Amino acid sequence: MNTVDYYRKCNNNLQVGDRLEGPSYYYGPGQISLDLPNGVSIPVNIKSFETWFNQNINLYCLFGITQYEVNEAQSMPNISLYPLKDFGNYMCIIRDPETFIKRISAKLEELGYHSYICRRVEYVDKGYQGEITPYMKRDIYRHQHEIRFVVDNTVNEPLKFEIGSIEDISMIMPFDGNVNVQFKPL
Repeated sequence: MNTVDYYRKCNNNLQVGDRLEGPSYYYGPGQISLDLPNGVSIPVNIKSFETWFNQNINLYCLFGITQYEVNEAQSMPNISLYPLKDFGNYMCIIRDPETFIKRISAKLEELGYHSYICRRVEYVDKGYQGEITPYMKRDIYRHQHEIRFVVDNTVNEPLKFEIGSIEDISMIMPFDGNVNVQFKPL
């Protein structure tokens, strides 16, 4: 699991790096004002304002189809994976996500990490201003359909561990981007 810093500073792959990874608040131009005790409000002209949440967290990011996408299948019956082609030449399909998440959670608990959550990322448009959680990303990354583990850590360094073989719940296949996810009723 890499650190927030890694993703913010990663510039070798535009799909992975995001300069705005990790702020807890973001306000754009003209959104800050200085309110004086006499009731006068003075606008502060700034380009942007960011404050950052605890940077000692680790992220494990995956493409994922959740119940949300399944429920939306009427309006979006097909998801192209082509935009993800720069992530690598192979993909690992987790056929039993619940078991996969349980294995990661069990290992985190075993290692003493009790403050973690796994959930779907919420995407916000570029005009969004306000509080940002570790589960929010800019809309330009919506095609990633990201599921994320966020783990509170005491140090700003990668968190490395093994959960054992996942051959029983996954399969690896070559990936060139020419894959579509289609929703079909059972």
